[in-house]
Amino acid sequence: MQRRVIAACEPFARDFEIYSIDETFLDLAGFEQRDLVAHAQAMRAQVQQWTTIPTCVGIADTKTLAKLANATANKDPRFEGVADLRDEETRRDVMQRFAVGDVWGVGGATARKLADLGVHTAGALRDMPMKQARAVGTVVLERLVAELRKRTVERGRGG
Repeated sequence: MQRRVIAACEPFARDFEIYSIDETFLDLAGFEQRDLVAHAQAMRAQVQQWTTIPTCVGIADTKTLAKLANATANKDPRFEGVADLRDEETRRDVMQRFAVGDVWGVGGATARKLADLGVHTAGALRDMPMKQARAVGTVVLERLVAELRKRTVERGRGG
């Protein structure tokens, strides 16, 4: 089934990284001049048609942001299955509503440490001083904070 999903996605992305049985990161480089939300909606429709599997797509500049976008696309009906976090205002709004414990890479123990510091959302984590992030969760949390801070550049990722 995973091969069928990938086959349905092939015309819509330059490259793929299969993360798990039900998650794949797509490299959308070369498609930036298109309306990526419409592009992702067409991809979702093709996957649905070829496999009957409903999907959601998160578009962002880092894998961490793409995972956050994908979770948002899945939970928030206003995105209609595709959340594009390349726009700074949209990204900021989503991150202020997204629980820090649901951020990819933040485990339960780290989420509790962050909560003790008053960090309850992805937005608050993004705004945390890098030095403090390293002290709370080692270099791994520091890297995660750096990914949350990435600004839109030339390419998006769907996941």
